[in-house]
Amino acid sequence: MIGLNHTGWSVRHDYNGHSVIPLLQAAYDRVMADPAISRASQRMIELACLMESLPSEYFQYYYYQAEVVAQMQAAPKTRAETILEKVPSFWEYYREQAESAHPKLDPALSRGGLLELELAVEVLAAIVDDLNRVFPCNVRNGGALPTFPADRVVEVPCLVNRHGAAPLSQPPLPRAVAGLVEMLGEYQALAAEAAWTGGRADGIRALASNPLVFDLRKAQTVYDELAAAHRAYLPERLLR
Repeated sequence: MIGLNHTGWSVRHDYNGHSVIPLLQAAYDRVMADPAISRASQRMIELACLMESLPSEYFQYYYYQAEVVAQMQAAPKTRAETILEKVPSFWEYYREQAESAHPKLDPALSRGGLLELELAVEVLAAIVDDLNRVFPCNVRNGGALPTFPADRVVEVPCLVNRHGAAPLSQPPLPRAVAGLVEMLGEYQALAAEAAWTGGRADGIRALASNPLVFDLRKAQTVYDELAAAHRAYLPERLLR
């Protein structure tokens, strides 16, 4: 998978030596009719079958925006409230395991999942032990993703050894999905520039370029409410 952090698409998707896409397309009707399969999973299957590429889960927020927003508004709690409720029990569990002679992490009590934790350890081992292993990493593009600026941070397979993570050259993203990912890359760059050197207008321009916003009044409202909530941590230039 290649693209940006949390917004990548597969350019090779083999299962037992063959593309997985025809298998998904063959299972489409069964999956969509199965009430036991979550709507989020059904969205991903539908998106993969149509685009003929495997998407990051976060694309449901862009390609099913109205549906997902309605679902979130109907929920009794926001995602942040749900997560914050669980955090104390997570920390308590980690404290117990840290004091145990044989610590063991339960995936159900690991915010974000154990795979990411294990991946981080494996990447560090590849650097320390000079293992020349390939991992997905977020790095400066430098031409690995041909349609993205060289200085953009992209998520691509990288060769990891004692020299760090070197991005491996990739084919372009499929045309049907490339535009949205490139737009998100520009948004991220604008947001970073606003944070480092910009002011309120730069922050609003960045938000207005995000595909989930695309509305100047909404961008102004969101920016001003977030800036007010974080006033204690922001430089004066971002508040005026």
